[in-house]
Amino acid sequence: MRAEAFASSSATPPRPHPHPHPDVEPSDVFMCAEKGIAVTAYSPLIRANQFDHKTLKAVTAHYPSKTAAQVLIRWSVQKGYICIPKSVNKARIVQNADVFDFSLTDEDMTALDGMNADHHEAWDPTVWDA
Repeated sequence: MRAEAFASSSATPPRPHPHPHPDVEPSDVFMCAEKGIAVTAYSPLIRANQFDHKTLKAVTAHYPSKTAAQVLIRWSVQKGYICIPKSVNKARIVQNADVFDFSLTDEDMTALDGMNADHHEAWDPTVWDA
């Protein structure tokens, strides 16, 4: 999705599925917010590849009963994203749903926002290798 698509059409595009997480927030997410379009967060757990990131570890330490995955899911929820984390492990599925009994502080949200390094764990739709 590009800004041109919004500008050249009066139709509302379908719900996009970018993969916003603290390590990458595509500009499409911000355009959707401006237009009132809900965003479904694809791969909100960064495929667990950033669980050792110093910022994520520091923020998670503020919530001793929560995991890094729960902090990432909570970040998505507080951003207003429709967050659907993937797991085949029943215990993790239950754990991933247990994110509504706490909120991240503004300081922790800002710290996580600062992780944005344009780190893509899935196909990056902004790059085309023909």
